[in-house]
Amino acid sequence: MVNPIVFEAAIDSELYFDIANLEDPFTVITPIGISNNEDQILYFEVLVIGPPAGWAATPQQLGSVASHDSELFLFEPTRTTPVLAAGELDENITLRINAYTDAIYTILYATQTLAVTVHWFDHTDVAWTVIDHDNFDGGTLEGWVNLVEVIDVSFASSQWIGGVRILSDAFITAPYSISLLTMQKQFDASAYSKARIIIHFKKGGGWQQAIKIGSDLILTGAVSLVLPDNEWIRMAYSFPVGASAYVKMQSGGQPSHGDEIWVIAK
Repeated sequence: MVNPIVFEAAIDSELYFDIANLEDPFTVITPIGISNNEDQILYFEVLVIGPPAGWAATPQQLGSVASHDSELFLFEPTRTTPVLAAGELDENITLRINAYTDAIYTILYATQTLAVTVHWFDHTDVAWTVIDHDNFDGGTLEGWVNLVEVIDVSFASSQWIGGVRILSDAFITAPYSISLLTMQKQFDASAYSKARIIIHFKKGGGWQQAIKIGSDLILTGAVSLVLPDNEWIRMAYSFPVGASAYVKMQSGGQPSHGDEIWVIAK
């Protein structure tokens, strides 16, 4: 008999992915947090239950979590490019996290399911209106200004307050990107009923990055540590409508790079 829930798994219940110009199939990367409440080490795997067409059904072995400890993992299933209507598609999936007592994942100990809605979209689709597109190719800050507050106190350092500047050592579109030390910009989607934001960033090895959209801290320093270092990462999220809102970013040390930032709406 499988035990009742003896661990806690968490993932954002609403996930946003911009599929513009991705390979087919592509890898869906999303963090999962797991806390082990038992008095023994447990080994975890995750899979999509009865996946919709296009999803890989192969379980992913995440690794172990020590007794009464917590870990962050990256779930990385593959999916073929979904067919969108008017530039978007909402898809409901169910994840199952299995806990095992052995390192070869044969003795099942407990399970948990998580319901997730995935919001696919393509920012290049004409169904979306571009509110703002910042690529910094002209060598200007394009409205980004210094941030004089801390958005994630877990790794705050006052020496990094006010560090927004143009960089030329890494970029998506030449010749410039922007530093993500501490910066903010206000966007206005008040005239629309739905909006999305896309941020491309590249963080230095071992450094933390936080991103806040409106009142939502969508990326914490702790979660950023499980993301790849020194690689361009595309992050997408829902943007507030009905009023203007700020996007705020904070790095814990060496400046991350930002480029190709989009806000779109309909």
